[in-house]
Amino acid sequence: MKKRYWILIFTIIVLIIVMVSIFLIPRNVWVSKNGEWIKRGKPEAPMPAFSPSEINYEEIQEIDWQIMKRVINNCEAKRVMQTHEKVVIATLKNGQKLKALEPAIDDVMKIAVQNVGI
Repeated sequence: MKKRYWILIFTIIVLIIVMVSIFLIPRNVWVSKNGEWIKRGKPEAPMPAFSPSEINYEEIQEIDWQIMKRVINNCEAKRVMQTHEKVVIATLKNGQKLKALEPAIDDVMKIAVQNVGI
């Protein structure tokens, strides 16, 4: 009886690990690792044109999410990226960089779809 109990517990743990890896680990994206872009899966987007090591987070001005939305909606941003930590970084047409914390992951993508029709 004890052996069946431990087998059941082990099976449940393995299932939880598999489910987490399927639903929570991003697929088909470019990730930054050791200053280089690495493919995870088969991303549809091309590799980012800038090096991850170019980003100096200390030099980026932090703004409110509502202001970031306005910047993107007004087409003031030349380039926008997001991190898995929900940080959105926008490079403006004048070269200035801004960052904001989006309320939920991919909120910035919803704005891009509305404005660009991706």
